Parts: sequence; structure tokens; C-alpha cells
Amino acid sequence: MSIPVVSRDTLAEAELLLRSRRHDRQAFGELVERYAESIFNLVARMVGKQIDAEVLSRETFLAAFDALPAFQVDVRVSSWLYRMALSRCREWLQRNQRESMQDLDGESRSESPNHERGHRRSDQPFSPEQIADGL
Repeated sequence: MSIPVVSRDTLAEAELLLRSRRHDRQAFGELVERYAESIFNLVARMVGKQIDAEVLSRETFLAAFDALPAFQVDVRVSSWLYRMALSRCREWLQRNQRESMQDLDGESRSESPNHERGHRRSDQPFSPEQIADGL
């Protein structure tokens, strides 16, 4: 019988998860730092606009923080976050598709808060500190 080899990175991630479950914002911030870029890139590919990707990425991490007690430790954090991000993107795409169809039907649409008007653009999609401030 072989003993599974566990990397330091996996152990460190497990520790961050345990601390995050105890509402340790610094530990959760470290998880956000690890995955922020990959989640943002996934979301940006799906929705196309940087500002919408920023919002949906933040929402993904905030939802993840709320869902920490239900996190199954046998699942990789990256897989869990990807599924959460994909779910947010699907909801966003469906909502925007309905709005587009309403526009085609001649119904007026209120301006979405996600439109680029009045929103700051940055070189970085968002920072882990912005996520932690929202918790």
C-alpha cells in the first residue's frame, strides 16, 4: 500500500482553508491572491468586458467566503472557485441575453450599473484587499 504524497503547497492551502473557515480574512486574502488572476481570466473570456469581469470575479470570491462552511475538503479549491465563477457567468449571460431580447422587442432597458460609464479602469482586475474590504 502506498502513502499519498502531499505537497507543501497542498498543506499550506489546507491550512488557509481552515483559517478562512474561522473567518480569518488574512488567510482568505491569501487564497484570493492565489486564484484572483485565473478566476478573472476565466470570467473575462466568458463575458468579454473587463468591468463586468471585475464585478463577477469579486462576486465569486465573496460568494466563496460565504460558502466556506460547506466546502468539501476532498475538492480542489481551484475547481470549486472555477465552478462558482462559471455559475456567476452563466447567470450574467442569461440575464444579459434576456435584456438584449427586451431591447429587440422595443422595451426600454434601464442602464445597468455594470456599464463602463463612471467606472474606473485599472491595469489590475482587482486586488485581494478590495475583496477583503467587501467581506
